[in-house]
Amino acid sequence: MDRTILNLLTLLITGAGIFAILIKYDVPQLSYAFFDENPYAIKRDVISKILTSTFIGLASLGLFLQAYGMIIGNKLNERVYDYSFYTKFFLVGIVGMFVFVVTLGAIGRCIAKKTWWPKIIQSQSEAFKMAGDIIRNKGFYNKELDKIEKFSDEQKEELPIQRYQQCDKYLTQIEDLLEIRNIPKIREERYRKLEKYFKE
Repeated sequence: MDRTILNLLTLLITGAGIFAILIKYDVPQLSYAFFDENPYAIKRDVISKILTSTFIGLASLGLFLQAYGMIIGNKLNERVYDYSFYTKFFLVGIVGMFVFVVTLGAIGRCIAKKTWWPKIIQSQSEAFKMAGDIIRNKGFYNKELDKIEKFSDEQKEELPIQRYQQCDKYLTQIEDLLEIRNIPKIREERYRKLEKYFKE
């Protein structure tokens, strides 16, 4: 290894770390209104904190290598290879750093998931309960069961439609937050698929 290779390696590592720090986890739902704390913000903050810490460590490694190179600089040759070698080294290094950052980011997200998952389950427990009540009560909340007989025929027709729409919104939001894939088309099956997560 010579000084040029060490400098290029330092540049790649530090640059990759700083670039990754600047990329924030963000979603459009952050601007939505919620009765309580925005669950998307809860998830974002956990992921952002862990990824930022991870990539700060990567950038720090690059700075450490730079300092190390300065300390032992007199023991290294300035250049050992020709221009084409350094060009190829840098281009391959860019690709390698990109793959490394993506992999490191995926690992960071897996670590973050262990933290945000129980928080999201807790924050969505009420929404999941209301979705279950609507499904079990054929389009009504529990608190409305004693009043059904007092509803007009029009209300009996319109309210279940509105409640089922709200139920679907609850389920969609939970599926999105928990990153559930292969979502069933039938409402009851969607609920049963999510039910196992809220029982854990």
